[in-house]
Amino acid sequence: MKKAFIPIAIIGLALSIASVFHKSTGEHGAGSASGTSAANNQSGFYRGVLVDAGMVTPAAIKEWTTHHQSIVLFITPTNIQSSVIAAQTILESAGSVEYFFEIARDPELAQRFPEWMASLQGHPEWMRFYPGFQQADDNHVTKNFPWVPIFYQEAFDAHLARLKDALEILPEPRRVWLNDIQGAPSACGCGHTLCRWTADYGPKTTARFIGNSAPALFTSAVAGLVPESEVIPILSGECEESDIDGPCAGVGCFKGICWKALTQQLDPLSESSPIIGLNNLYQALERNLERYGPPGSWAQFSIQSFHSMPPLRGGRGIPPQRIISLLQGFDVPQEAVLTQISSVQASRAAGYLLALTPVEQSWKPVTIPYTPHP
Repeated sequence: MKKAFIPIAIIGLALSIASVFHKSTGEHGAGSASGTSAANNQSGFYRGVLVDAGMVTPAAIKEWTTHHQSIVLFITPTNIQSSVIAAQTILESAGSVEYFFEIARDPELAQRFPEWMASLQGHPEWMRFYPGFQQADDNHVTKNFPWVPIFYQEAFDAHLARLKDALEILPEPRRVWLNDIQGAPSACGCGHTLCRWTADYGPKTTARFIGNSAPALFTSAVAGLVPESEVIPILSGECEESDIDGPCAGVGCFKGICWKALTQQLDPLSESSPIIGLNNLYQALERNLERYGPPGSWAQFSIQSFHSMPPLRGGRGIPPQRIISLLQGFDVPQEAVLTQISSVQASRAAGYLLALTPVEQSWKPVTIPYTPHP
């Protein structure tokens, strides 16, 4: 995978501007009814960078720590050994290290166990992106490659085992971030990358389905592996009402089950997790839209939606002070980085984690033989 990095000098400039903005708007912490999270730094606003092991050098660490950043390592099945070395280097230089695991999007697991992938059933509107793709017959099922969400018990167990093996050989982290602990893009079949409320929306199931408790159960299980570390789950929001004529292709997702199901997942998760991560990779999630303002402004809207939408769907909202926003620092211009940071500040959120290394969100359909789960 080709990686696009933002020069360290630009990150320093971004953080300097963010610091000035932060002081001018007043201090605000990440406290909640559940208590104050360890994610607070001395200024009360979390500022982190997500990096790959190959980016870690003494000069980079010095620059990052100069700006009071937390350094978060992206751990994948293929970079464990290099990550062990990088983590030890960060730990010795910065005093602490954090880890980021992509959960649902797992190409290796998808290839080994295709039956554990999410499916593309229900609405057929997703097919507009793949003209000529043949709808699966009764003996086959269309899966969403390479998304293997934790809503299936078999996938849940496999992901947990993967993290357990990695955490056993990595230095002890201050925090562990769990990205995409929910369903897959276009879960209902509309084609929208932000419709992620489930792994299946159809009759063909190929593994044991857990349900809406999966995100909370998985986060708690990972917390049991690292009892001295803070574990922060990261989810994406759902579609917007104005998406009906665009990404949702006429499907009534917004007023349908999407936000209702996400709310049912958020409620138990918010009880056990004082801080919730929110995936705001605006370019990767196709949220670079004029209605939000300058490129990168979507974060504020998204953060507010986690507070306002759940009560409208029978649940409890997550106040901005309990949200850390995952921002896109790869494949975007410097101005967009600054806009994203300012957007998070304006939302009164608990902070941000700026991804300098790519966090893939793409998907594609594949057809596999259908073997009904007993």
